[in-house]
Amino acid sequence: MIELLDIRKACNTLLKTNFPSIPTKSQDIEKGFARPSFTTIFDDVSNVTLESTIETSLKVYIYYFPELNTDDFYLNLDDVKYKLPLIFGNKLAVNDRYLDVNEPIANVVDGIIVFEFDMLFYQDKPLSKAELEAQLMQELAFKFQKKASE
Repeated sequence: MIELLDIRKACNTLLKTNFPSIPTKSQDIEKGFARPSFTTIFDDVSNVTLESTIETSLKVYIYYFPELNTDDFYLNLDDVKYKLPLIFGNKLAVNDRYLDVNEPIANVVDGIIVFEFDMLFYQDKPLSKAELEAQLMQELAFKFQKKASE
């Protein structure tokens, strides 16, 4: 079963692979942040239990906080803004599955890159303990009776 932590690890692995010199932090950006760094945040997480599956939808935000004291500040922003949609593409490898990356967009807001995309996927509902321990029917016998004619 895919957990949010699995999705976060997949995102952070892609970032570390493609931007090895930029740390990926799990930080509360409201309390401050290191520069340069990436932070991955989830929003609008929804799990809907259907008959035998779970529908999960979420919005992924990846923030890039660039180094401020560089002469090529805007070139760096443009480079990262251009590369983020390319490295994520339209699929994200999470565990043994490839999840759709929907509507990716990268914007610069107050000198910070905000890269966002939506995800929607389905997975089997985990079985309860009672369902796991239930005995399956081995044999079923039918006896047909002829209906009396009127």
